[in-house]
This record gives sequence, C-alpha cells and structure tokens, in this order.
Amino acid sequence: MLVILNLLAKEDKEMENISYKILKPQIKEKNKKDIGIFARTVSIYFILTMCGLYVIPSSITNLIKPLFIYLLMLEILILNKSFNINCEHWISLLLILYFSLIFLRTGVNSFNFKRFAPLFLNLTFFILATIVEYNQKEIILLVNSLYWGGAIFSFIVAISNPIISNNISRININYFKNSLNANGIPYLIVPCVVIGFKKLFSSKYRGINKLITLFMILIMLYTIFYTSTRGAFLALFISLIMIVSKHILDNLNKGKIVSTLLFIIFVFSSILIILYLLPENIASRMFDFTSYDVNRRDILWDLAIYLSKDNFYFGNGFDYWTRVTGYLYGAHNLYIDLLVSSGIFGSILMFLLVGIILFKSRRNVFLLALLSAPIMNSFFESGLTYDFWNPLILCAIIYSYTIVRDSRV
Repeated sequence: MLVILNLLAKEDKEMENISYKILKPQIKEKNKKDIGIFARTVSIYFILTMCGLYVIPSSITNLIKPLFIYLLMLEILILNKSFNINCEHWISLLLILYFSLIFLRTGVNSFNFKRFAPLFLNLTFFILATIVEYNQKEIILLVNSLYWGGAIFSFIVAISNPIISNNISRININYFKNSLNANGIPYLIVPCVVIGFKKLFSSKYRGINKLITLFMILIMLYTIFYTSTRGAFLALFISLIMIVSKHILDNLNKGKIVSTLLFIIFVFSSILIILYLLPENIASRMFDFTSYDVNRRDILWDLAIYLSKDNFYFGNGFDYWTRVTGYLYGAHNLYIDLLVSSGIFGSILMFLLVGIILFKSRRNVFLLALLSAPIMNSFFESGLTYDFWNPLILCAIIYSYTIVRDSRV
C-alpha cells in the first residue's frame, strides 16, 4: 500500500502544474514540505473506500471508519498537529452532539444505532480529516488517491460486467464474484471523472499521459452508463458543462480560436459516438432529459414529511422510519430523512453544513464540479455513504488549507 501511495504522490509532474492552477500563484513556504503520515492515512482511506470495501466481508467493513478515526486521532496526538478550526467544524461537532442526544432520547437499540452510526462516524471523520493543515504535495496525493480509487473500481466493474446491452440489470452489478446494488454506485465515480477531465485539459499533460487519462475516463464512464443512474448522470452532465466551458473560455481568452473550434467539434463528435454505441434503452434513459422525474420518490417524501409532524422540532429517532414503513433505505433524501429522525433542527444543520462547503467553493469551478455529485446524492439518495462524504472532505481540505479561493480556476 505504501508503494502505491508513493507512486500516487509522484504521479507525473504535470499534476503539480494542475495543482498550481488550483492554488493561488503564491504558495506558502509550508506547502513545500514532504508528505506526512497523516495525509497518507487519509489517502489510504480514500483508496480503500473507493475500491476496496466491496471485496471485504461486511463484518470487517463496519470497522473501517472506527479504525481510521482512531488512527487519525492517534496521529494528531503523537504528531502534535496544529488545528485550523472553522465554522464547518463547529457545525459538524454540534451535529454529532445533537444526533447523539436524539439517539439516547429515542432508545438505544440496533435499528436506531444502524442509522445513527453512519452519521456519527462520517461527521467525526470529516472533522478529523479537515481540521489539520496540508501542504501542496499532500493535496496532490489526496486528489490522485480519489481519482485512482475510482479508476480502479471502474476497471474492476468493466471486467466483471464486460457486456453492456438492453438486457442488463440496472440494479445489480458484478464486482469480481460479488453482486452490488448499483443504485448509488455512479455517484462514487462522477468526482473521479471530473478530476480526470481536469488532468486531460491541462496543457502540461501530453502524449502518453493524455492517452492514459482518456482511457481511464472512458472506463469510468462505462460504469456510469452501465448502471444508468440518471441522478448521477445529471451530476456528471452539470460537472462537465462547468469544466468544458471553463476550458473553452480559457482558450478563447488566450486567442486560440482554431483549437477551440476543433475542441468543440471533438466534444460533439464524442457525444454522437457515445449515443451510437450505447444500447437504445440506456441512451434514451440517460440523454432524454424530458423523461427525467423523481421516480416516485415524491411519494416517499410526502410520507416522510407527514411522519415528521409527530415530532417536528426534535424528531422521532433514527429507527422511526423503518418501524413505521418497514422500509430500510429511507426516503431517498438526506434532509427529509433527518427531518423525520432528528427534526427540523437536525435537517437545517446538515443543510447548512453542505451549503457552507458549497459557498466556500463558489469561486472555484473545479471544486463546484466535484460537489455536483454529492449534492445530487443528498437530494435523491441517502447521503450516508462514501460517495457523499469523500468529495466533501476533499473540497474542504483544498479550500481551507491551501488557499483555493482563486476565481481563475
């Protein structure tokens, strides 16, 4: 694993140039330091949660977050890391305390704990991972870790599901010999595709590096199309509009009229080729935006809002939805789920946390593109898994500790 991390950290000097454009021109002296063990631990966490958990027994999977939380806490104490506390951390801490009180008030039982634990652990890891300072090389390592984690995951999905046709099961996909529920899988990959396009559009990436990046992007797109999740595809579409538009505007500002026109032709040609190669039902499902709807989620949302009236301010507990409806997954909306379980205060606090991260990223197209998938996930899925939290963590690390507020990105 350490060998992989070293390769990721040194992956082509071109990535440093990409990072340089993400960061302000004047990089502080502290950003010239080497990669520390704390950043390597977070990097391992990114890789493992992106591509490794699906081949590990669930009894071990459940220990991953507690283990890494313990490691980060230990490293903070041993390394005497300095803290950089901001409003996101105070809101996260308040959410942890509030959710803990709700859990204790509404009953300590297994169903209640299963819904409470992901919130508690993810918020705790978010605080620990983003509260310390990172340097430029560490940022590059973390970006590459998320990218290659998604690329490896997509490659395994591609070789495990080599045929894409009209008869595929959109719900279940193979991952080696395991069968995965594909509903939330594409949200995991979209931020990795964004990073891939950021690499691809870099003027410093040339020759074989561009070809490798293009190949990995195609592999990741295969996973997204195979599962045909429209919410994730919409997030991808929004992300690519931002990234591609920024690239076109940068070229026009540099006077590269001909290359810009050729690039636009290439983009439209690529879309036509993808539409031609995709099976008809997948192409119509993904690209026919007039057919997009909430897929009966509004029924669940209405029911959840109705149930929240039983205790609108402080919620009914994290097991209440399952006890009443018998449905384990929730209402397919993070904030409405929290409205039922923790009341209006819990829902607003979580919305505020995500909103602040989005607000602090508002001047950075790259970060906004990274956030499109987790935000879409929070509105149409559970918002409890790694595909929601990993991009949030990465964005908070970048804008908080490497001074990313540069409108040129």
